[in-house]
Amino acid sequence: MEKAFLQVHGCTDISAFRGSNFGNDCHLLTSFLPEYIPIQELTRSLIDSIYQEFLSKNVLLGLAVGRLTDDEVVAFHLVPNHDYCITDITFSNDDYLFTIRNPSLATNPFQTLSLKDLYAMFQTFYVNWNSDRFAHGAKKTFVIPSTIGSSSYIDYPQFTIDGAPSSSIWILLEGHMGREGTGSVISSVLCYDTDHKLWTSDDSEFISSTPVNNPLFTLCKLSVPADGCLTAVLRLTDVTSSHFYTIHCYSQEPLSIHRSMNKLKHFKQLAGSWSIGESGGPWSEDTYWENPQYEITTEDTSPVSIGLFTSSSLHVSLNIFDNDFNDFNRVVGFKEKDLIQSEQYTDGLSLSRTTLQAGKKYVIVCSTYHVDDLGAFKLAVNSNSVFSLRPLLTGLGLFKKRIDGANVSRRGWETIARFLLKRRSRVAIKVTGKTNRVQLRGIQTGEVVYSAVSSRKTTFLGSQKETISDGEYEVQVTSEKDCTVDAEIWTDYIISSTDES
Repeated sequence: MEKAFLQVHGCTDISAFRGSNFGNDCHLLTSFLPEYIPIQELTRSLIDSIYQEFLSKNVLLGLAVGRLTDDEVVAFHLVPNHDYCITDITFSNDDYLFTIRNPSLATNPFQTLSLKDLYAMFQTFYVNWNSDRFAHGAKKTFVIPSTIGSSSYIDYPQFTIDGAPSSSIWILLEGHMGREGTGSVISSVLCYDTDHKLWTSDDSEFISSTPVNNPLFTLCKLSVPADGCLTAVLRLTDVTSSHFYTIHCYSQEPLSIHRSMNKLKHFKQLAGSWSIGESGGPWSEDTYWENPQYEITTEDTSPVSIGLFTSSSLHVSLNIFDNDFNDFNRVVGFKEKDLIQSEQYTDGLSLSRTTLQAGKKYVIVCSTYHVDDLGAFKLAVNSNSVFSLRPLLTGLGLFKKRIDGANVSRRGWETIARFLLKRRSRVAIKVTGKTNRVQLRGIQTGEVVYSAVSSRKTTFLGSQKETISDGEYEVQVTSEKDCTVDAEIWTDYIISSTDES
């Protein structure tokens, strides 16, 4: 028995054994469900109910000693940080007397203590419950990988439990020993009145929270809501290695447990990041268009949940634009008339729930509150309709020609670039500088093909959706004062310049 016990604890020799825990070891040897009660939470009414269970032989009980001074060790005859088994409880003169087995006592190993003594001498009260009291049980074993992350609910392991409405249910979270990592990466067990996976703590009505103070076992006691189901969310701390757990459920009524599913039928999640040159900040910045953007279309008109999840240190938001009638695949400027849904900047996440129309193209812009904030994120979409979700390229075309430092005077129109299209092509132009108006004009025809007016530092014109005919073209700008501008001309193939000024 001793060798088996040491092996369970990962020890090959008694000298390597770091100490036992009454609640943990009692469960391993008897399958009684461990509960750990801080001694200061041991109320008279709780003692009354435990006493009745003890008389019915439904529980095994123990006590844990905390730190003791040398004088307390002598006075109490107890070993610091040691556990003792309660062998008997009696009730006399309106007080409880507890008998513990204390091997350090030479003549009689049994020591009798009052309830007052327990509060003074011990730290934890162990209650191990006979699992045979329950007629039904279910369990799921799972792995928390080191790559899961831990910044949001969408990362947390979640399990939905179906049972008889209003029935009592106990949940035991078991962390497996002998695996990599010694501590628990789960900080608490949160239960909610819902039958689906939660993305945030506000997604459903909260039922209870149980802190995980023991790396091996945590016991939760609650009642099944009136609709017959609840979801347990296992809140994570930092995950640096893989951990193995089993979640057990016990009840007098039939029950089942399964991994929680998203509320709507179809789900997709993409990983992205705000990196140098792709972190444009809020819509008030000229660089807003540089933020990561995604195109989404649904086959049918459907409610959709869209979530942006990242580190809590980042202030983030997502905006959804109707992009069906814009000239560019990306959102290149903030147009309120195209805005379908806008969310406030919040720490670590942004969540939008809206309805998307069948076949329409929408663009999701993921932004941080400050320009050049860097970090990774996850974009999640949940819909009742089949949908397409894809990242949009940062470029406005296949090939780019750059014009740096073109001089513009305030006399009138200034040509900053001329180029030749040898065949039809899409043309998109980005001009950076304090210009009033930018236009693309055909040299032979004199026709103004595209024109844009802007009060911002960056102006876009052209189209990623329509082509223009071959020929010579020039990019012209006007400005209220002399300035220097940069330009980028995006086309479907490499173009040649005919003149630049």
